[in-house]
Amino acid sequence: MQVLLKAHANVNAKQGFAKPTALMLAAEQGHLDVVQALLDAGADLNAGKGEWGTALMKAAQNGHLGVVRALIAAKADVNAADQQGTTALMAATRIGYKQIVQALVEGNADPSIKAH
Repeated sequence: MQVLLKAHANVNAKQGFAKPTALMLAAEQGHLDVVQALLDAGADLNAGKGEWGTALMKAAQNGHLGVVRALIAAKADVNAADQQGTTALMAATRIGYKQIVQALVEGNADPSIKAH
């Protein structure tokens, strides 16, 4: 990762069908160190908004509390929704990740938003 970043790789490049970015993939897998490196390199926090979901949504729905906290601290849009209107808070609530729900609410996630 560091080699690619030092070579000025495009940290916001998208790939495949759902077009995830490296930040989305790292968040989904819970790789906090990679997430932090990508954030430091200027990765788009809200890529995937209105599409297949943001890095915050991926971290929240997969139970990665540390990554959720890092993305909130970096000012990710806590109320961003995917193409179905699902937010990170909705996903974490549905799955039952209480600590993530708490972190999102403390990060100003709006519990009144409804999915489409």
